[in-house]
Amino acid sequence: MFIALSFGDLANGLAFFLAGMFRISFIKRGKFYVSTPSIECFSTPWAVLMIFSVPNLDLRELTALTRASPTFEQHYTALIEWQPPRIDISIVVAIVINSNDHRENPTSICSVMQTTGIIYGTIHYALIAFVYLFCSVVLYAIFNKMNSTRVPSADDLRRQRMLLAINGVSVVLASIPGLLVTLNEWKAPEIDDLIIGVAYCCYAMHSGLSLIIYLTFRPDFRRRFVLLLHINDTKRRARSCEVKSNHTHKIATLNVGQVQT
Repeated sequence: MFIALSFGDLANGLAFFLAGMFRISFIKRGKFYVSTPSIECFSTPWAVLMIFSVPNLDLRELTALTRASPTFEQHYTALIEWQPPRIDISIVVAIVINSNDHRENPTSICSVMQTTGIIYGTIHYALIAFVYLFCSVVLYAIFNKMNSTRVPSADDLRRQRMLLAINGVSVVLASIPGLLVTLNEWKAPEIDDLIIGVAYCCYAMHSGLSLIIYLTFRPDFRRRFVLLLHINDTKRRARSCEVKSNHTHKIATLNVGQVQT
């Protein structure tokens, strides 16, 4: 589950990081407001990551999350396993269709909508929003039913809260911003650019907040994370110095004893 989550978050975070870095570069060079053909957007790294990786990896992330519940795995395995290949096929079809739809974008930053067109962009955001909402509702119903039939252990409650928190954050930071971006593209209604910018920021922060949730609800993950960052290096160095000091003191005492003898 951790591996599936890490790949999805890495793809999402890397896509927005590259988009932000290139945006700054274009603005400094005065090439931001340059008309760009939609076909050229397929050559930008962030657009490719958003188109290929994010929907597919988000669905696999949700698959990993939902499989953490034995009840969900028992009843919905066929449905969940069918989703990733269906999304892979739909993405390929959408790219093939939209690659023949030559459009001029007003800026050099290629979003999903600008790269593949409004039809695929709408499907892109709507599908992600639906899956997050669907899994949030189903997980809540399953956990509620499980807890009503038996008393969950502390570890089970911690795991349930973690999964619900991840899905809740996904709804707030991915589903709702995706809806705003889609409505703005269709001009129904036209939304202020500042709000759209905040929506994209929320979508980008989605990856980082998953780490905070894991650090909060998973003690084993927190311990490994601390070890990974070498936060305990200071304590280990202090212990090492103490051991060396004791060892030196013993040697000095031994030498003094030998001299006196």
